[in-house]
Amino acid sequence: LDYAMNQFETKANLFQLNLNHEIAYDPTQTPNQPFGANRNLNPTRRRGIMLLTNYLLNSKWKIGSNVTWLEAKFRQGPFQGNTIGFVPKFSAELSLTYQPNWFWSYFLEMVHNSSRFPLGDD
Repeated sequence: LDYAMNQFETKANLFQLNLNHEIAYDPTQTPNQPFGANRNLNPTRRRGIMLLTNYLLNSKWKIGSNVTWLEAKFRQGPFQGNTIGFVPKFSAELSLTYQPNWFWSYFLEMVHNSSRFPLGDD
């Protein structure tokens, strides 16, 4: 769902991703992997809502915001129905963009993530 009027733009997105072989970092230390390793997860699902807003201050400056609610769960395997570790349920972003010409763009962003439980705590 999109809406734009003059310098103002807003979007609302509903999404669902059914993933197979999603890769995640596993912090478990072993003699062969003393710093942990990446591993494939059992099938997962990510579903959520994203609300995005942008406002053009002038031809070179833009401010924006983004709020996301996300549910990330295992679809199959021994952790079926459990939440995937280190994925925040809520996130919010504020941004400022400066684009002095068509090939350069400078971007400043502040991000807040809700609490989440540690990796490897499936």
